Amino acid sequence: MALVTTAGSATADSYVSLVEATAYASAMGLAWTGSDTVKEAALRRATQYVDRYYRFRGEKAEATQALQWPRTSASLDGYDLDSDVIPRPVKDAVCELASRGLSGALYADVDASVITEETVGPMTLKYDVRASGQKRFALVDDLLAGLIASRSQIAIVRA
Repeated sequence: MALVTTAGSATADSYVSLVEATAYASAMGLAWTGSDTVKEAALRRATQYVDRYYRFRGEKAEATQALQWPRTSASLDGYDLDSDVIPRPVKDAVCELASRGLSGALYADVDASVITEETVGPMTLKYDVRASGQKRFALVDDLLAGLIASRSQIAIVRA
């Protein structure tokens, strides 16, 4: 099934076409092997990861669109983004994740029985139970940093 990459479409399933991803992988020296079907699945999973793992500034441009982008009230480096465009950093992030997704899962299942404290002799270690066990992709985090809403962001409304 061919990718649907039309910005704002109710049936879109990827931010990046196979042609765009292939060009990006070639330019960046990324591993990009497998059949077109396998690569398209990797692009769908990468898009899903970006849409579910990151909270972006602004709002969806249309209520009916399948993906988080395009958005209104979003900016990058102080410039407003057009509400009908997928920003380059989003596309680049999807390409990076798709390449990684060809060799392993992007999402990690986490065991609910994680040890939170252990005592060995006179020493007791306590672990951060807030850690999700989810893989982090530093380059992707950096690519999307200017588009992500702060986790502690508070909307201020003047009455």
